[in-house]
Amino acid sequence: MDRKWLGIVLAISLVANGVLLYLFMKQQTAEPNQPAATQQVAEAPATATPSPPPTATRRRQPAVVAATQSRVAATAEPAETAVIPTEAPISDLPTASPTLPPTDEPPSPTATPEAPPSPTIEAVGTDWLQYLNIFRRESSLPPLLENTAWSLDSIQHNRYMAYTGDLGHNEDQTSPYYTAAGQAAGENGNIAAGYIGSDPFKWAFNYWMSAPFHAIPIIDPQLQTTGFAEYRDVSAKQPLTATLDVRRGLGPLPDEITFPIMYPRDGGTTWVLRYSLPEFPEALSTCTGYVQPTGAPIILQIGDGREVPNVTATALYRDGEYLPHCHFDETNFTHPNEFRQRSARLILDQRDAIVIIPQQPLLPDSTYSVRIDANGQTYTWSFHTAAGPP
Repeated sequence: MDRKWLGIVLAISLVANGVLLYLFMKQQTAEPNQPAATQQVAEAPATATPSPPPTATRRRQPAVVAATQSRVAATAEPAETAVIPTEAPISDLPTASPTLPPTDEPPSPTATPEAPPSPTIEAVGTDWLQYLNIFRRESSLPPLLENTAWSLDSIQHNRYMAYTGDLGHNEDQTSPYYTAAGQAAGENGNIAAGYIGSDPFKWAFNYWMSAPFHAIPIIDPQLQTTGFAEYRDVSAKQPLTATLDVRRGLGPLPDEITFPIMYPRDGGTTWVLRYSLPEFPEALSTCTGYVQPTGAPIILQIGDGREVPNVTATALYRDGEYLPHCHFDETNFTHPNEFRQRSARLILDQRDAIVIIPQQPLLPDSTYSVRIDANGQTYTWSFHTAAGPP
């Protein structure tokens, strides 16, 4: 009996030990998988919900501050700048430029704001060229074309003259206003300074056409292209400056050009009646006893630079009345300054020009008749005067 119970107890003990061993092994098998399950739970939000773009989530970075400021500005000033209205993810599609928010009125055709009261550039366009070409027409010459690059160069030289006060053809390379473009415009151009109240561009051309050594290059038959600009700033040393390119656009003599060339032309009209402003070289140095204001120059070109004028007689009449006058050309112009004399003679020589200066300003609404005997030829013509341009 004792052996029987001992066997039963031993069997129960073996079963119990087996159960305990099974439970222990099962627990050991389950424990290594628990951290992985915990990690998945921790990462589940990142996998289930994609994060928005950095500009929408990183609110403490400078870019978000700028975006917030822009958004507020767009609400207060809807016409200035368009911005993204929400923090939605940025589209992958490219955008060429921001779109302005709708307004009650159509936008201005140009994005350029109204110019503030600061230096402005005038006459970079067609009006000045049309006005200039009236003088060409009054010389029976073809119109000029604009080289816009030369007009931009003229702006630079005008700016240099305005702020340095140096009214010359060359620029000081040590000046903060020096530019190579401005230097090129200055050394190839007519220059002028005026008063801030002057009408745009016309004042400069009227001045140049009243001064013989500036008028002659404008009516050069070989000039084909030009550039021009005007600069205004009431605070500058020279509030109003202008430059016209008269050299870089020289080309071969056009086939249709014939000599002589008169200004004003036969049957033409001029409204530039007096020579009253400074000019260098001073034209009156040859006209003994003449003082400004005198009459505006009357110009005859007899060749393309290969002639040497030999003037034997001149005459000038207003409505049949003889008028005192002087004349000069490359052979007889004199000036106490050798450089200025040489410069003036070169201008005259390159165009075979003969200049008549009436002693008194021309009168409007009159007819003037001219006679010049030169190189065995007699040149006669008449022109009219007007109070203003056509």
